[in-house]
Amino acid sequence: MTYEDIQYIIDNISFDYSIHIETQSDKKNSALSYITSSDAPTKSQIPNQSVLKKFDTKVEVIPPISQPNSPTYDRTYFRNKILDQYPNLYRKCSCENFDYYGITDETSCRDCICPLCKLGHNDKEIEGEYKAESYFIKCEQREIEITA
Repeated sequence: MTYEDIQYIIDNISFDYSIHIETQSDKKNSALSYITSSDAPTKSQIPNQSVLKKFDTKVEVIPPISQPNSPTYDRTYFRNKILDQYPNLYRKCSCENFDYYGITDETSCRDCICPLCKLGHNDKEIEGEYKAESYFIKCEQREIEITA
């Protein structure tokens, strides 16, 4: 396409057109497209039909990338699940495969009420461990496996 061809299109096609593309696949995996507008130019308004024949109007349809069938339950997933399931826990820190959670609820005697065993603890810490695509949390009295 030459500069004159591009300038001709710019000069003779207005920007107010509504463009609708509709695709239909045939045996050759091609698609057709068309333009509809109430203000479409008539044949007499487009004197040089050879300019329009130079355009390739094929539309290629690319299928979406398929997602895996099963979601991944990684360490981050389990940490977020624990914080949702036990609102009185907060994550303190992580080290290697271990996560450490603090307990926000305290009784009048300064013992923490553990959300796992419902008992008072001097230790305000719960330990979480991710191993073999499973996650375990434990306190002084109890260990629980968190499932997806």
